Amino acid sequence: MPIASPSNPRTAALLGRTATCAFVVMALCGGCAAPGPRGKLPYGHWSGCGVFVYERWNEDDNPEAGKQQSIRRHYPTTLAIQPGKLDGQDVILLEICSDRGPLPDLGDRTHLKLAVTEAKRVSPDTVLYRVVDVLFNPKSGQKLSLDETAPPFGAICSSVNGTTTFQIVYMDNFVDTFRFRGRHVEKTGMYYSKDGGLIWWSERLTRHR
Repeated sequence: MPIASPSNPRTAALLGRTATCAFVVMALCGGCAAPGPRGKLPYGHWSGCGVFVYERWNEDDNPEAGKQQSIRRHYPTTLAIQPGKLDGQDVILLEICSDRGPLPDLGDRTHLKLAVTEAKRVSPDTVLYRVVDVLFNPKSGQKLSLDETAPPFGAICSSVNGTTTFQIVYMDNFVDTFRFRGRHVEKTGMYYSKDGGLIWWSERLTRHR
């Protein structure tokens, strides 16, 4: 039986392959990037569909609402998140477009444009954001601007177990929650008025760029 030594061609080849494998493993481990920052909004473009429930229980101040008090409807929707600048300051721009069909007093489309800035990291997983401007169904040519009087915090983003959750208060009683995981985002929110009614929505979108 041949002695296992580098002078044996078969043994030398085996040792060579072993060394190559070890080098590849070491290179991969050494080149592994550290996990990305947590509590950060991801950039990209998503599209998908949603469903909303509209309930109106106070018709006295709005005769038009009495024509249909309860509506449930499916609709297409898109989301874009990208970096930008307002008055020279770095911001994160979000744009939401939902062709939901006509609703009393609200038109037939939801178009939201908003800008936020990172305000304070409160833990390795969580960042508070400041909402510097929000436009709901803006008119042609209407642009976002930097509101110096905006409250210091209006949104929060947290990353836990592979899911990044972003929750934002657009205005009183108007809240949206985004849950990003892989290529998908699920979005759920509500607008509520105790004297008038509520709108609740749930959406699922897939990233395409």
